[in-house]
Amino acid sequence: MITHDREFLRAVTDTILEVDDATRTVRRYGGGYSGYLTAKAAERARWHREYRDRLAEIDRQTRLSGRHLATISRVVAATNGGTGPQRTHDSATGTAHKVRDANERLRRLRAHPVPHPPSAAGARVAELAGVTVGDRLRVPELTLG
Repeated sequence: MITHDREFLRAVTDTILEVDDATRTVRRYGGGYSGYLTAKAAERARWHREYRDRLAEIDRQTRLSGRHLATISRVVAATNGGTGPQRTHDSATGTAHKVRDANERLRRLRAHPVPHPPSAAGARVAELAGVTVGDRLRVPELTLG
């Protein structure tokens, strides 16, 4: 049976199959409609957490890369300060590898982004204005959030 009637789902079913058009998958939820709602809330919370964590990691890698570049500049400038050419070269090379690694992690993070989670509050799902169907239906205005 296919339905969007929540009361019917609460009263009749213990398993819900949800078709996700974005991922083109079917997900199974047990525990009736309340189990479905609990699982969906957990999925949304996980999505928000993954999105927030990914943004934080991109920020962290960007700062690391900038910090390492600043270190390279200081090490190269120290060549004139008597640290010796070999130590300066080793320090600059090690730091350059850190910059390369941070930039590679950034590239991978950006290549596989976590999409921005939808906002549950205030989002407009549907809006109707001035809809009429023959003599049977008249909808002057309707907004669904």
